[in-house]
Amino acid sequence: MTHSTELAALRQLAAIRHSQVEQRMAALRRQEEAITAHLADLAQARTTRAADLIGTTDDTALQAGQDLLWQTWVDRRRNAMNGDLARLAGQKDRLRADLARQFGRSEAVSALHRSALDQARRDRDRRAPD
Repeated sequence: MTHSTELAALRQLAAIRHSQVEQRMAALRRQEEAITAHLADLAQARTTRAADLIGTTDDTALQAGQDLLWQTWVDRRRNAMNGDLARLAGQKDRLRADLARQFGRSEAVSALHRSALDQARRDRDRRAPD
């Protein structure tokens, strides 16, 4: 195996590893978007319910105390999802560092491979008869 061939294989491995880390980051972003959308839905439901109750005293759920239970559930769910978002932010920060490292490796190996190919071309040109 030539130096250039070894570098090509190493470049391919670095690109694969970089792609894997990018895919993990994309998955975290999708999770974050889903949680954020769910939080927005909860906020909208709470706002809608509050608007529905304006000027109303004969709401059955309100009179039975179920409305307060639902609001408590919404608050707990929101707190849990905010905790999930915080954990995701930490995971993304750690992954961002790994992504930068993998990108750097990929770029460095690509530069070495290009350099080896250029050197091989120059060597061939020197040996070629004029």
